[in-house]
Amino acid sequence: MTSFEKALLFIEQRWRRKTGKHLSPIQKAILHGSWEEEAIPYHQIAVQENYSSQYIQQVAAPYIWRILSDILGEPVSKKSFTSVVKNYLATRNRNSGLLEVPGDRLSLDSELYISRPIEQLAFQILSHAGGALSLVGSRKMGKTSLMIRLVHRARQENLTVIPLSLEQVDPQFLENLDQFLRWLIYELYHRLNLSLSEGDFSRDGLGCKGLSTHLLEHLLKQIHSPLVVVLDQFDLLFNNLSISIDFLRLLNYWYEASGYGLPESNAWQKLRFILVTSTDIYAELNLKSSPIQMGQSIKMPYFTTLEVDELTRRFRLQLTSSEVEELMQLTGGHPYLVGLSLYAISGHYLSFKTFLKDSVDGELIFDKHLHFYGQILQRNSTLLRGFQEVVQAQEAVRLSPFLEFQLESLGLVKLGKNGVTVANGLYRRYFGDRL
Repeated sequence: MTSFEKALLFIEQRWRRKTGKHLSPIQKAILHGSWEEEAIPYHQIAVQENYSSQYIQQVAAPYIWRILSDILGEPVSKKSFTSVVKNYLATRNRNSGLLEVPGDRLSLDSELYISRPIEQLAFQILSHAGGALSLVGSRKMGKTSLMIRLVHRARQENLTVIPLSLEQVDPQFLENLDQFLRWLIYELYHRLNLSLSEGDFSRDGLGCKGLSTHLLEHLLKQIHSPLVVVLDQFDLLFNNLSISIDFLRLLNYWYEASGYGLPESNAWQKLRFILVTSTDIYAELNLKSSPIQMGQSIKMPYFTTLEVDELTRRFRLQLTSSEVEELMQLTGGHPYLVGLSLYAISGHYLSFKTFLKDSVDGELIFDKHLHFYGQILQRNSTLLRGFQEVVQAQEAVRLSPFLEFQLESLGLVKLGKNGVTVANGLYRRYFGDRL
């Protein structure tokens, strides 16, 4: 969540209390265009939003700054907007002891991280010679937060860990297997302070797979402790399916090489992998099954009621058991949705009842998350029709295995023995009114 998104979350809620209305699209555009990191002139906002510059300068913007001045208790203008809001939020957070906004990842010292049994299971997999682990799940289910803790635990156990993110790779390297393998091998040698020259990549007759295997085996023979290679955002490689399939086959060979009983198998037993993959891309690429078949896979679970209750206490809230159950029905135990809900309640709302009332239309704190899935559904008519059927049903629905796999990969449905159901009450209410 960006600094502006955090500010907008606060402003939206206070604005509704003050005016009884939501911020309009043009009001949000003016606020966004006035935030310091992305500030643009009024006339440019007018062009982008198809409004007259005169209306924005003389009517819309002055009204916004007047209302915000009343809300924050000091004068607010386009120029001072960012600093006033940031100072207000910083002071309020210090005074209330408010925890951080739930985001993409939770740091090692975050009070918001809930330890779960999968953490121990995942580390047990890595502890085995040649262990390979896939952390999979739809967006914002806590994959990277778990990965951070696995990396920390592995280092505590004296394993050598090299965390890599495919987001840091130049896009051109993700479009060519030879270039991608060169990047990977170079990064491993570089992180371990081992020498590697350009000439090492130019041996004839091996091909890029054979050469990479040779160089990696040579690396493993030079180190003494097990090596854990983490590939975060591994799903980015799936944008080119031919490369991802070839690389996964090579990974599988490296994984199985530890058990061949050959002289070099001892070296390969030092190698362990963690692949962190967002499954949303499976639906966007129209895949019928997961392309990752190597090692063991851990699918990120939803929170249980007990875990939500514990997180509630960490937010210093006192919700009744029935309120916790209502929150579970709204979010389905989705870690990000639960955390964002509790943040909103602790930071902005007078009561849990008020929060439930304001969250009905999904336009306050969940809008970015919901719009992400709405756009995917609008781009895929088959998914859209399948999800419509699930949303409209009051019981589990049987769809084709293909559709069930894709909708579950997106996290929009939960799969049970009798079919699929909507993942949570928020999705049912929001998409039920819009599909």
